[in-house]
Amino acid sequence: MAAMYVVYHGPEDLKNIAHRVHGLAGAFALGLKKLGTVEVQDLPFFDNVKVKTSNAHEIVDATLKSGINMRVINGNTVSVAFCEMLNTLERDTHET
Repeated sequence: MAAMYVVYHGPEDLKNIAHRVHGLAGAFALGLKKLGTVEVQDLPFFDNVKVKTSNAHEIVDATLKSGINMRVINGNTVSVAFCEMLNTLERDTHET
């Protein structure tokens, strides 16, 4: 499957997708750090950002209902995943 993904997109598109996905993850991490309400994983990360919070299960339950790709690492840590299919409109739709 991964090989066909590479064949379909080609090297330049893959590079563009990688930069975009990493940029989204970086913007998310920076935004959370600026808020200062949770502890955010430092670099290096690519498309998944770990966030320490008070109740991982409660947060994941709420976000999954909104279609946000998040999973529980442990009781106090979640991982938020970004992919090439996420677009600005989608992100803005989920903002509160």
